[in-house]
Amino acid sequence: VFIRTSPSSEGDGYSNSTSISLNQYPADTSTFIKMATYALDRIYRAGYEYQKAGIMIFDIVPDHFQ
Repeated sequence: VFIRTSPSSEGDGYSNSTSISLNQYPADTSTFIKMATYALDRIYRAGYEYQKAGIMIFDIVPDHFQ
């Protein structure tokens, strides 16, 4: 999960990111949403006007490859 303010914004900008490794391989989208929300809570700082945010998910494989 990553967030950032505008690179051209005046004053102090802010950017941050965090990652979470899952011990299990959920096939449930709600699990990804919960984990992304948890990660965002860890890096979000009030008082900034954010311009960009994103979530990257790596190593997705079909169930039959696990």
